[in-house]
Amino acid sequence: PYIVPMDKYVVTEITPYLVIDPQHVPDPRPLDDEEDIEIVTGVSVEEISQMIREGDFNLVGGWGALLALEKLRELGEIT
Repeated sequence: PYIVPMDKYVVTEITPYLVIDPQHVPDPRPLDDEEDIEIVTGVSVEEISQMIREGDFNLVGGWGALLALEKLRELGEIT
C-alpha cells in the first residue's frame, strides 16, 4: 500500500492493482455504491499518456495509470 496525500487536508492509503490478461467473469459480484468500473480494451500507451495529460483521469486514476505504465515497462510488456 502507498500512503498518498490527496490534497492538503487528506492522506489516504491506496493499494493499486495491475491486471494482465484478465478473463471475463460471466456473473461478477455487484459493485459497491461508490465503485465505477469501466473495462476499456485496445488502448495504446500513447492514448493513456494523452488521457493523463488532458485530465481525463482523476488524480488517483492518473497516478494509478502512471504506476501501471511503469510496471509494464519493468516487466517488458511495453517499451
